[in-house]
Amino acid sequence: MTDKDCKQNKILDRVQYAIEQFKAKNIEFSLKNAITGHFHCRRKLDDRLFQFWAGSGKILGIDNLRGIHSLIEILDSAGGSL
Repeated sequence: MTDKDCKQNKILDRVQYAIEQFKAKNIEFSLKNAITGHFHCRRKLDDRLFQFWAGSGKILGIDNLRGIHSLIEILDSAGGSL
């Protein structure tokens, strides 16, 4: 198995984990690209669109937070400055 294959398998595992987390919290999401792990998801409070990459944990526009658990906190929260 090549390094590229290992990296892709890791991204696919993270995509699956992200889907499980979204479903567990009843968060609206759409997987836009399974190869890169790119998701569109909506915050419950105001239906604001957030973009997330499961492979890297990147949340577009938010430089100081990363990862699915940080994203879930934002999407499931009742308020906040984001």
